[in-house]
This record gives sequence, structure tokens and C-alpha cells, in this order.
Amino acid sequence: MENETFDKARVISFSDAVFSIAMTLLVLEVVILCLSSVKYFVRINYI
Repeated sequence: MENETFDKARVISFSDAVFSIAMTLLVLEVVILCLSSVKYFVRINYI
């Protein structure tokens, strides 16, 4: 079996893509949690 070599730029691009997807999912989760917290706060304090 031949030794395969990988282009360093491809590996860096792949890791950047994985990192950006992970950060996007984390930001979306934080926004959803914040909105649900605000709705809960408003419901508790104004009922």
C-alpha cells in the first residue's frame, strides 16, 4: 500500500469548516436559550 500524503491546506480548510459549523451551532443554541429565558421571565413576572 502506498503512503498517502495530504495537502496541508486541505487539512486546515477542513478543520476551519468543522470549527465554524460547531461555533454556529453553539451560537444558535445560546440564542434559543436566551429567548426561552426571556419568555419565562416575562410570563412569571407579569402574570
